[in-house]
Amino acid sequence: MKVVGRHNVRNKRLVGQRRGKGFDMRELTLLETGCLAGLLLLSLVLPLLMSFRGRREGAIRRADIRTVLTGQLLGAGAGVAILFSGKIAPYAVGFAMMSCLVCARILVRRSRSETPA
Repeated sequence: MKVVGRHNVRNKRLVGQRRGKGFDMRELTLLETGCLAGLLLLSLVLPLLMSFRGRREGAIRRADIRTVLTGQLLGAGAGVAILFSGKIAPYAVGFAMMSCLVCARILVRRSRSETPA
């Protein structure tokens, strides 16, 4: 068996791949990379929206953090879905955008209801 660089010449297998389990890392397409980049930028919306409203009371702040974390977790789930299957990447981004919009609407509605008239 002749070894050249990091590749095994006899069976054309990369050294970093696992044997037996069939774990194989695939390259991301431009669409998948763009979707992940969009999700990364989208993940900044909810925390920034919460921070622009200033300091809040403890119970209200906990509810806001819960809403932000829910939106973040739904976005992270969409990111994992993109990594596992490239075919559903646009649908996963759409789901993440809708969940972010719903969570942002909840935050804005909550801030409007608590603002003194």
